[in-house]
Amino acid sequence: MLFRSFRRLLSLTVALLAIAVPAVADVVNLLQNPGFEDGLPEPWSVYHVGVYNVARNPTTAHGGDYYATFATRPTVKGGYCALRSPALKVYPGITYEVGVWAKGTNGDLSIWCSEFSESGQVVGNNFGPDQPAFTGEWQHFKRTFTPDAGVLGSQLFIVLSGERSEEHTSELQSHLNL
Repeated sequence: MLFRSFRRLLSLTVALLAIAVPAVADVVNLLQNPGFEDGLPEPWSVYHVGVYNVARNPTTAHGGDYYATFATRPTVKGGYCALRSPALKVYPGITYEVGVWAKGTNGDLSIWCSEFSESGQVVGNNFGPDQPAFTGEWQHFKRTFTPDAGVLGSQLFIVLSGERSEEHTSELQSHLNL
């Protein structure tokens, strides 16, 4: 009888531990309104120039009911337009994965991470690797970054370059990989 009670207690304890401790593969999305499912453009904003809207059309969205559209406006040669996230809290030495599902034409997309100190001062920009050119089909653009010592904040920039670039964005992601 005592052995059976101990076995039940041990089973219950193991079950509770399995629920309380997240798996290493669990991922946390740090972005607000990452799939635009709020139906609102906020908290994302335009950096430099561009036309940004949120549309509801489940048949053309990559996932969900809503997606963002973003198009460049004429810029000087070498200019760019970007969607900008609000500032995110990050921690030095932790690797973050940033990704976006996008469909676009006439241009390129890149993902930049602006890095801030604790006081909010920009300490650098992490431009990341080159991304493939738009194909006109949905593509998953992604990259990782690991903040250096002293970097405690970041802002993401989904950057369009190229004359008359147009992008349809859905499911923005910023993952914290544990």
